[in-house]
Amino acid sequence: MKTVSDFVPVLGLPVRQNEGHVIEEIASSWSVALPADFVEIAGAYGDAVIADYIYFCGARTLREYVDGMGRLLEASRTVPHAVLPTHGGALVWGNTIEGDQLFLVPREGGSWTVSAFRRGWADWHDTDLGFSDWLHLARPAGRPLTGCRSGTSSRTRSTSGSSLPPVRMGSTQSSAVVCCPKLTFIGQQVAERMSTARR
Repeated sequence: MKTVSDFVPVLGLPVRQNEGHVIEEIASSWSVALPADFVEIAGAYGDAVIADYIYFCGARTLREYVDGMGRLLEASRTVPHAVLPTHGGALVWGNTIEGDQLFLVPREGGSWTVSAFRRGWADWHDTDLGFSDWLHLARPAGRPLTGCRSGTSSRTRSTSGSSLPPVRMGSTQSSAVVCCPKLTFIGQQVAERMSTARR
C-alpha cells in the first residue's frame, strides 16, 4: 500500500490540504469505512486530473459523483455490483477521458480492489490491486498531475453548492486549474496496465 509520500515524486506536492476527514465523513454517512490509502490520497490529490487522462473524486465532488453516476451505473447490466450509496456497494471514484468508470469494490476480509466498467468494450474488468497500488501503476510514466483543461469554469462547487476558489498546482503548473470533473471514462492504456498488473 502506497502513501502520499510515494506519490510526491510523480504527482508533485498535494493540491489539497488534508481533506481526508471530509471523505471519511461522507463514507460514514453511507455506513462504510473506505480504504485508508484512498482516503489519504484522495484527501491530498482528489478532484483533479492526472496526466489529462484519469479524473478522480475528492472531498469536494465525491458525494455528488456517487449520487449521480453511481445510481446510473448501478442500473447497468454491465456493472455486477451494487454501487454506493446502496449498502454494501462499490465506490465509483473516478473515470478516464475515454468513458471508463473506476470503482473500488469491497471484498471479503475488509479489503477493496480496483475494478472498471470499460466503456469501449462494454464490459467489467476486475483487478486484485488496492487503490494506491493500482494508481501508482496506472499513471502514465513521467506525467505530472495536471488541471482540467476542458474550458470549464476555473472554480469548483462544493456539494452544498457554494463556489470554491480554484486550486493552483505549483509554480511550474501555474496555468493549470483543478476544476469540475469531466463526465468521461478508462482507455486501453490503463486497461492494459491493469491487465498486466493482474498477471
